[in-house]
Amino acid sequence: MKILGVSFLSSLWDMHGYQELTLLRALQLRGAEVDYYFCDGLANICYAKTLPNFGGFGPGICDICSSSGRRRCGETGIAGHSLMELANPADAGTAEKWAASLSPEEYAAAKYGAYAVGAWVLPSIKSSYRLVEYHPGNLEVDEVYRQYLGDGLLWVLTLDRILSAGGYNRLLVFNGRLTFENISLELARLRGVDVYTHERGWVGDRIKIGRNALPGSLAACGQAWERWRDIPLTRVQIEAVANYQCRRELGDESVIGWRAFAKRDFVPPRKIRARLDIAPGKAVWALFPSSTDELSADPEYSASSLEQYAWMENVIAALERHPRVHLVIRMHPNMAAERFDGRNSEYDLKWFSRLKNDEKYRSRLSVIDAADKCSTYDLMDAATVGLAYVSTCGLEMALRGKVACCGVRSNLNLIDRISLLKTFDDMRECFARHAVLPEGHADAAVQRQAFRLLHMLLNKLTIPFPLVKIHGWNLGASLNYASSGELAPGENAELDWICQCVADGTAPEYAPTDADRALSADGEDAMFSGVLDINEIGMRMGYENKSLDLSKNRRLNFSCDHDDLEACFVNLPHVRKYRYMSGDKAQMFFSSGNEPPPDRLCLLYYAPKSLHVELSLNHRPFATLAGSGWVESATLKIPDGYLREFNLLSFKAESSSQSRDESCGEKNGVFRLYKMDFLSVGHGKITSFISAANDFLYSSRLNISMLNRKMRGRPL
Repeated sequence: MKILGVSFLSSLWDMHGYQELTLLRALQLRGAEVDYYFCDGLANICYAKTLPNFGGFGPGICDICSSSGRRRCGETGIAGHSLMELANPADAGTAEKWAASLSPEEYAAAKYGAYAVGAWVLPSIKSSYRLVEYHPGNLEVDEVYRQYLGDGLLWVLTLDRILSAGGYNRLLVFNGRLTFENISLELARLRGVDVYTHERGWVGDRIKIGRNALPGSLAACGQAWERWRDIPLTRVQIEAVANYQCRRELGDESVIGWRAFAKRDFVPPRKIRARLDIAPGKAVWALFPSSTDELSADPEYSASSLEQYAWMENVIAALERHPRVHLVIRMHPNMAAERFDGRNSEYDLKWFSRLKNDEKYRSRLSVIDAADKCSTYDLMDAATVGLAYVSTCGLEMALRGKVACCGVRSNLNLIDRISLLKTFDDMRECFARHAVLPEGHADAAVQRQAFRLLHMLLNKLTIPFPLVKIHGWNLGASLNYASSGELAPGENAELDWICQCVADGTAPEYAPTDADRALSADGEDAMFSGVLDINEIGMRMGYENKSLDLSKNRRLNFSCDHDDLEACFVNLPHVRKYRYMSGDKAQMFFSSGNEPPPDRLCLLYYAPKSLHVELSLNHRPFATLAGSGWVESATLKIPDGYLREFNLLSFKAESSSQSRDESCGEKNGVFRLYKMDFLSVGHGKITSFISAANDFLYSSRLNISMLNRKMRGRPL
């Protein structure tokens, strides 16, 4: 077997480059003949050069790319060859002359013989310039397109000569989506050479591999779902999915494998509604459009980029019949220049700006800007229905058990209970059903299918690849093996399997075993007897596997129906802690580790007379704090049998009356927790949650004179 590896953008990034070269070295150790070529400046124009701030590489990007590729070749034992050195000067002249002969109106359909160069390079034009469609007339874009056509044809002629002379059986290339990887893929397919594409997995230590298609293609997802959709999940698998999603929502880029476009800010639904001026009694529906640069450059969705906007227009029109619904459109954060290497998505920004400024929509529609810091996940919590043309947000809504709808065939509509809304009539029928749903509606059956789908995407469409260690979202990586001997046959089962599939000309696809098919659904039935709290499970798993750690100084802002439940926990020695809020609940996870178990909880708090707070430990109620309008202290006995190794302490704020505590100058329903000690008989104080003086004054709305007045005669 003879394998050709071609590197373009994979030379620029350590993660992709190391994964690519590790695969080639492993195939070489199993008897394959491997040739590896990298750009080395053959292309004068590329995706990385057309973005103002791409990766922070600067003007010397070609030198950086070439030297990085050579360095990795040396580290992995693969002989690398320069495409630039193999290029024929006559081919360069032919390519330049051909590109100059075309008018911009001819670019998109331009062909050189059987080679559809115009179509092959178009994804990079649309992605780098954030174009829904390419229209001639922009001088900068037209000039870059011309350069792409010339360099694209030079790449075609150079690589085609290598393919025809080399007698290759296989081609290995990164991703296959953008210009030169796409050209390599298309050329190989024209010659009947099997193409294997690779990309990072959904988590950092895994890899996706496609055969004659992009990694993780819709066809591959659909086929995998047919194999796995009826296989129940075990408790361990359910908890692992919850932990992944919890970490994703907290912005943990080590689990995402890419930059976190959104993360939880723990803003309660009531504040989301107030900020967007949503009238009381209206249901919040959230619409999540996809990023133009990703959508327009993906061959499976490129025709849908413009259609996404027609679809959103239909959604808005169909909702005119439902005045009880307030639609919130959360622009994709990647549409803003600061999130996308320095270039705005002009079409997107103009379209949404028009929508925002149209008076006829003011009372029933809100748009959250791409650069707005509003958390997408907090919006999901506030929404009853989620609409996603193709965005992953649709799946994340379903993971909450919430109603989700999509606009085009995607991974999301593999779930039976997710509505695919292609036409206006589809929308009218579907919206009529969903418009009567109560606020907070969630369905465990939807959540169950969403968990199965995410488990499949994480574990059955990607393959463990611990041989390359990933360092953060910016694609930094290092080899996780000391010598090529660790890549030899028999050393790594997954690597053996991948190499065997490449040798056999098949796709590496997981299939259910007899043991998988024999799994009982009883455990899954029990877990999904009601809607799962992803955060609670995810936080607990994060503690147990030490994968989650929140900043010590993160403030807590919790809400109830009337106002805020506030706390500021700082300085927590000896106790790992995790915390989050949901609705009117403040929840904190804790473990005392090797310390003696506490038997009492000592609190210093303030609450108005209009509020009381219910405390529970591991879902078992054990105390009520009644508001007095004063700063109070309370020592609470922890009942026997309530503590576990990992514990959940919950505060639930409830209104005692509709009155206002004027003596404190506070709004109805404000609870503040200033200090919390765990005590143990014979050991005294184990540890404290303490609000330091500056944090105390910062986090509290009480001014200092009011504090002194309240504390008169009461030691702090």
